[in-house]
Amino acid sequence: MKAEYFDNTDLAGQPIKVDDENIDFDWQGGRPLDGINHQNFAVRWTGWLVAPASSSYTFEAIVDDGA
Repeated sequence: MKAEYFDNTDLAGQPIKVDDENIDFDWQGGRPLDGINHQNFAVRWTGWLVAPASSSYTFEAIVDDGA
């Protein structure tokens, strides 16, 4: 997935762009990337997910400031 990390919660300004192979993070007070604060940041992922089989899937996000 293409990821854009913002050093704010508004998705404003110039993001740091990276490719995230997996979206399975537990930052627990740590910063997601150098140059991004450990609090009050935002991430926007774009791309496609391809399911291995036709079925029902559940996506879960556990956040403390919104999703």
